[in-house]
Amino acid sequence: MGDMDVPSPSLSLLRAISPYSMTFLHRGQTRAQVIDTLAKLIYVPETDGHRVWLLISQVECVIALLVSVYLLLRKKTYCTLWLVSKRESAFGGLYVTNAVFTLVIGIGVYLLAWRATAITATAFSIARRSSIAWWWIIPAPWTPLVVGAYVSMHGFILSSSPRSPLSPVNSARNAEWFYLPVAKRPAVVNTTLVLAPVLYVMATLVICGFAAQQYHVAKHLASDILPIDILDKITYNSNSGHLDSSLTDVLASDDLLCASRRVAAAYLDVHRLVCINLILSSIGAFCISMAAGLYGVPNSVYLVDHACSLDATSAACTMNHVQKTMWLISRGRSTHSDQAAGSPSANTCKMTLFAQAYVWLIVICAPLFGVVPIVIVASSFPSEVQNGDFSPTLRVVIVMVSLIILVGVGLYVFICTVFTLDPLFRSALGLNLLRTRIRIEVKIVESAIECVATGHASSSVESTVKVHEPGLDTPSNGLGSVERCLLASNHLLLPSGDAQLSTTNAWSSSSTLVDLARDPLGHPVHQLKNMH
Repeated sequence: MGDMDVPSPSLSLLRAISPYSMTFLHRGQTRAQVIDTLAKLIYVPETDGHRVWLLISQVECVIALLVSVYLLLRKKTYCTLWLVSKRESAFGGLYVTNAVFTLVIGIGVYLLAWRATAITATAFSIARRSSIAWWWIIPAPWTPLVVGAYVSMHGFILSSSPRSPLSPVNSARNAEWFYLPVAKRPAVVNTTLVLAPVLYVMATLVICGFAAQQYHVAKHLASDILPIDILDKITYNSNSGHLDSSLTDVLASDDLLCASRRVAAAYLDVHRLVCINLILSSIGAFCISMAAGLYGVPNSVYLVDHACSLDATSAACTMNHVQKTMWLISRGRSTHSDQAAGSPSANTCKMTLFAQAYVWLIVICAPLFGVVPIVIVASSFPSEVQNGDFSPTLRVVIVMVSLIILVGVGLYVFICTVFTLDPLFRSALGLNLLRTRIRIEVKIVESAIECVATGHASSSVESTVKVHEPGLDTPSNGLGSVERCLLASNHLLLPSGDAQLSTTNAWSSSSTLVDLARDPLGHPVHQLKNMH
């Protein structure tokens, strides 16, 4: 760098910062002013109150992690924790993730990463070390959160969408909502589960590596081209927080200004790479929010409509989505006597409401984590970069992230972990209401029985349907099997004579079982013929 009067090029995230753009270092400044500017730029000092806030905010992280680990260990005593399950469909084997558990794991790892980052930032500040020495790692601590949310939403979409390969054929044909298509081929579905997180993690780590390399380049450049006395004064200024009075009247030479501009450009280029990484993180968060809105919200509406359709009185059929949800909360849960009359079970209502909370929390919380990187970039680049001091944005952003953790992540971990303790959510798909394929054992006995559903004596055939869902309401989970008394249609009657017993084993989806159980008045259940 030779001429100080060369026009400064405009700042851009797509190219390295030029020393000529460092116009905050110019002729007419004293050596003390140059030293003060470089001290703020290199060390980015933090206030005592900011350090105290960082330490206090870690208490919530520790409490949330301890509660999560305790609850998950309790769940492990009931059944085995798992992340991915292979499910067979008409198109081949699909790998489906546990939507709840993967999200809890992602949040837990994020809390650990952010806790380590905050403690490192506080330690570097107390030791009067450069904040850029740890700033290059941002936004790597957010990577587990983005990956966990993506994998979780992938499992939820695959297990609950009417257009999923795991759903019954043409289940979305007469639906009121428009459902986006879901890939059918296992190669495509399984690849999207793995490829997107791998590419995101690799891109984040590569940019972090470039930022770390640039920091070390800037550090060595400052040691090579700045005079030793200037380096000592910069360190003294960062430790004491005030200017050296002996240099206030000495003008800075052009050589010192040129060297200072090169050092400033090298350090600020680290922040440029961090901004690129932050934009990538924000794109990931907003993509997850869009997926939750485009796929998750219609799927949750579909689950609510399905649960309300189980009511024999059809009281909720004419309601809108919000009214149906409130109906499930207030009057949807049925007693044992109501279940025989065709009302939705308490487990169905519980799972449906939890799916609602799961989807809307992602829709609301994901944009919050996407806004924080945008705030960092918009506040610091290029305005604060042109001024040579982005410490105000750094302080504000750390406080913002801490507040989001206090309000959002702690609540999310608590809700998700508590719900995983319920035996209902130990199913193979975590949040799968309609897609679970269940073993049905039908025992047909020709005799005169009194139907429990109607309360009227009738000469017919008793059909006992025993439902065994893997991981859901199984004897190993302490709930036993679900037994329902249905009236068989005439085409299943046995030949005349003494009471005969016939056992038929079939595989059916839970949506088919729901259709079987929806006839409380003893009408022929013609769907039984479709179960074979």
